[in-house]
Amino acid sequence: MKNFKSLLALMLSVLTVFSVCTAAFADSSTSEVEPNGGLETATLFTTTATGNIEDSGDEDYFKFEMASAKTVQVALEHAATDSHVTHFVLVVLNADGEEEARVTSKGSDATVVTNNFCADKGIHYVKVTSGQAANPSLIYRVNVIINSNAACEVEPNNTASNATTIPLTSGSTKCLIYGYAAKGDIDYYKLVSPAPGYMQLDIINDNGVHGDYDVKIVQILGANILEESVLCSFTVSTGGDTIESSTTVNLDTGNYYVIVSPMGSTYGGYAVDVFYRTEAKRETEFNNNKYSADLIPMNNGEKMTATLSAPNDVDMFKVVTSKTAGSCALTFAAHESVLTYGSWQVTVYQDDATTVVENGSFTFSKGNPASYSFAELDYGTYYIKVTKGSSYESGRYIITLKSAQQVKKSSFLDFFKTFDWSGLWASLKTNWGWLFQVNTLNMLWQMLQSIINIFKNIL
Repeated sequence: MKNFKSLLALMLSVLTVFSVCTAAFADSSTSEVEPNGGLETATLFTTTATGNIEDSGDEDYFKFEMASAKTVQVALEHAATDSHVTHFVLVVLNADGEEEARVTSKGSDATVVTNNFCADKGIHYVKVTSGQAANPSLIYRVNVIINSNAACEVEPNNTASNATTIPLTSGSTKCLIYGYAAKGDIDYYKLVSPAPGYMQLDIINDNGVHGDYDVKIVQILGANILEESVLCSFTVSTGGDTIESSTTVNLDTGNYYVIVSPMGSTYGGYAVDVFYRTEAKRETEFNNNKYSADLIPMNNGEKMTATLSAPNDVDMFKVVTSKTAGSCALTFAAHESVLTYGSWQVTVYQDDATTVVENGSFTFSKGNPASYSFAELDYGTYYIKVTKGSSYESGRYIITLKSAQQVKKSSFLDFFKTFDWSGLWASLKTNWGWLFQVNTLNMLWQMLQSIINIFKNIL
């Protein structure tokens, strides 16, 4: 009897552990409930669901609910087989049955994941079907993954008053926000620039759903968008799964809006990728002649950042040097935001803004940066004019002002500090090794090395 009680207790313990484990699995994963072959009968789950495809005609629908808009991915997992044909096709749909993302899985794939997409507040559906082969014994698992590193548009955001905010901070900001464009939908995104700077904007379509979009960057001063308030406008036409269109604009302190509108009959998910940086000195954009030229202060190392905003744009800058400040040198270089190509025509004038002191054409290509130091300018007033070069793909540029004495000193110090003294030593030992057999020469060389090190530390 005692043994029987012990055996019964053991069985009860095993059953208890089994029940706890089963309950824990049930809480973390939801099994499909047949019939679930349509939106109306979709199986509700929270983050994870499991199922299997009975035959080539079987369709499994699941649904999950978002408490608020988030950027998400949906993963599909199953035991890997040695088959290289498609076993599963997963499609994510919004509450209106419009496709948000999709992914396919071969038998040899253990896990596949959709690209990021914006899941608005409310119900979303996951549809799983067979591909080229159906294996009823192959169990799949669906997981909803929330991406906390990317923001998401918040509907409704079809006007400036309810626009989704893209946060910007002084210094530099990198922000990625996902949106979804439906037929007739217009998405507004608000940017609050805390200080003068520039913004590099990329529109990316990376979720496999093709779409064509019209994009505008505007500064709204009143209730309406005036033509003169549109800083730039371009279109994004998808030709593949990943499309990127980039533009760079100057920003003053104030409010700006990015407006994304679907074009034609193709639309879907996209991402707005914003890089923002404040700049201490930037052109005013009303600097197209000598009377409105932007003054570059006579401070050593002063930098002026600018861009040609249109093919016919002209940028004019003014430099005033004095006898006490001495002569100065100007350096022209492509901005770090120019990643592919740029071209500029730069002319330096005397104070009458007509007599040419120096001019040049500069191009920049990736791996071949454009950087040019102007001839030394004596004290007086000068104007610098920048226009487009061989093409309008100019991009941003930087003009740096330095005293000529500092430029000369820096050139000598840079040579002295960066010269390969150890390479010289090795070359002498290789080609003139017999000299080092004389102890006196070794002593002199060691003394010279000590002097060099002292100068390096001082300079």
